[in-house]
Amino acid sequence: MIRIGKKKKTLLIYGSITIAFVIWMAYYDDHSIALHKELNQKIYSLESKKRSLTSQIGAVQHQIEILKHPDSLRKYAREEFFYKTSNETIYLIDSITINSLGD
Repeated sequence: MIRIGKKKKTLLIYGSITIAFVIWMAYYDDHSIALHKELNQKIYSLESKKRSLTSQIGAVQHQIEILKHPDSLRKYAREEFFYKTSNETIYLIDSITINSLGD
């Protein structure tokens, strides 16, 4: 039989325990590397979504400031929702029709 010295045996036991611990911490623990990678990806996607929503909020706030004035509110309602006063008639002209007439 092969005899292993006491010092080598102790080193072998501690080494194998250390390797098992590192593997456990890297893959199986609640704080594993794979879990941290997944969470970092979620954080990145949420931060990018936050940046886009922040820019959208800025655009909407700018539009709200513009629409606080009655003249611009009236103009916006006429352009977007085709609002009119009681004594007006609105004619909608299709741009496709205009292009086909020009050819």
